Amino acid sequence: MGRNKNGATKKNGGEFIVGNNLDVFKEKTLETLSTYGGLYAVACARIERLAYIHETRGIAAYEKTLTTFDSFAQSIIDEEGELCERVSDDTYVALIHYEGEDNTRERFTKLIEQTRSSIPDGIVPEGGMALHASVRLIDPDKTFDIDRTVEAVMASLSTMDTGKSDLTICNDNDDGEPKVDLEKDMFNALENGELILYFQPKYNLINRTIIGVEAFVRWVHPVLGIIPAGDFVPIAEKNGFIIDIDLYVFEMVCQSLQKWMDNGGQVFPITVNLSTEHIFRDDFVESIERIINRYNVPPQIIELEFSEAAFQHNEDRMFDILTTLKAIGFKLSMDDFCKGYTSLTLLKFMPLDTVKLDKKEFLEGIDSERTSVFTSNIVRLLKELKISIVTERVETETQASFLAEVGCDYAQGWLFARPMSLEEFEEKFVYAKEEEEVD
Repeated sequence: MGRNKNGATKKNGGEFIVGNNLDVFKEKTLETLSTYGGLYAVACARIERLAYIHETRGIAAYEKTLTTFDSFAQSIIDEEGELCERVSDDTYVALIHYEGEDNTRERFTKLIEQTRSSIPDGIVPEGGMALHASVRLIDPDKTFDIDRTVEAVMASLSTMDTGKSDLTICNDNDDGEPKVDLEKDMFNALENGELILYFQPKYNLINRTIIGVEAFVRWVHPVLGIIPAGDFVPIAEKNGFIIDIDLYVFEMVCQSLQKWMDNGGQVFPITVNLSTEHIFRDDFVESIERIINRYNVPPQIIELEFSEAAFQHNEDRMFDILTTLKAIGFKLSMDDFCKGYTSLTLLKFMPLDTVKLDKKEFLEGIDSERTSVFTSNIVRLLKELKISIVTERVETETQASFLAEVGCDYAQGWLFARPMSLEEFEEKFVYAKEEEEVD
């Protein structure tokens, strides 16, 4: 076993990447696919109840468990041209040779069985532990989108039953797969309960405490399973169904906030994304007001987020809408800042509370002087305008430290917390104090 210049451990021909950096895995995956032939698949595995071990068994038991799982994860990549990385304490991603569903299922079944039997007595929590794994075959005849594939394979884990080890395998090749019409199916998705609310926490970069959460939706299709937002939102924007989706998410958010307040839970401000299509509707503000009044939720704890593109269609219309929403009490945010061609002059008169920076525009190449100067000056401008700053897709301590140094307020991303279901968010954050008191 040896370590290469990138910090990756070589074992049995495979490569175990050290550093908890999802971008490194993506880069090395693309390099590997361009170097080696054959069929490949991207896999993701998550250990359930690892945080519980840390809280109840102590740091020594926690680190022993991590070491054990690292060893097992390395055993999965037993051939040259395979990769594996632990991207967070409980989650691994891997690039593996695909030799058929039976072979893949055998490899991961072995890992699941090792999980059940390897952790010493006294560490395993009551009820046992579980390992969830998801595998997605890369179709060599299609253009490979590494970001979409990794997102999809990680998202699949969120729909698996807690307390039960399991494995799903998805084939991107349409040959022999059931044919579905996404546009037709989405109109039934709301009624069938297939659109599921998910949350991703936002954190203060200085004290690392949670300050709020962003809400979004995932479509759990009865045939295709998890469908990434990038696959169905563009369709919904074209056929107008995005209006129904956005209002559904907004109502679910208001319903959740009402429940937290009524049950004495900790209430976190929630950001809700709204499509550009809303600004063309005369009844948009009225629809939002009607929902929030129905649940008697203070508008001050909801942030409405519009993409940068929304500001480019009709500045006067956008200004009028934002001014009205601001008067009601909502917080207002611009997403994808500098991703397109936003004029900086918009910041002078649009009543924004927050601007969201994307990793690609502000964190790529942070070791270069030009990137550092660009990002630090944009942050300084926003802060002098009294606009809060959130950076998304933060995945490394280096990125977080850089953002804190230049004055960025908040961040979200895998470094802090992965997207989670409403139930998981409530368990970990909303009612966490109650559970600690009961224990």
